[in-house]
Amino acid sequence: MDLDAGYVRIRKNRLRPEYWHGCGEAPCGRAAAGYCTRREQIRREHKTTKSRAGRRTVGPPDPLIKLLCHHQEEQAKERAVAGADREGKGYVFASPTGGPLSPNTDCHAETTAA
Repeated sequence: MDLDAGYVRIRKNRLRPEYWHGCGEAPCGRAAAGYCTRREQIRREHKTTKSRAGRRTVGPPDPLIKLLCHHQEEQAKERAVAGADREGKGYVFASPTGGPLSPNTDCHAETTAA
């Protein structure tokens, strides 16, 4: 993102995480590997877009650019609070520690934190 110039460049998409039990064959008592406390991710995080049309540069409208600038300021505050625990992965929308949001739990995590 280059908000000063007013564009967003899209090159990759995020893949849904896939896990396997880090504790072996479910001795933790959880059937789904995604809930295992020692789970290990087996799928990569990113992949290039499916087509050339997916790789594009978009010029968002000015009100959206203002919102994104405000969002970056809020993320800077979160970075200061997280300190050394912050993951620097470069996500625009990230958890307070900088990690990726899960499409399954991002709304749930937001409502339980309030």
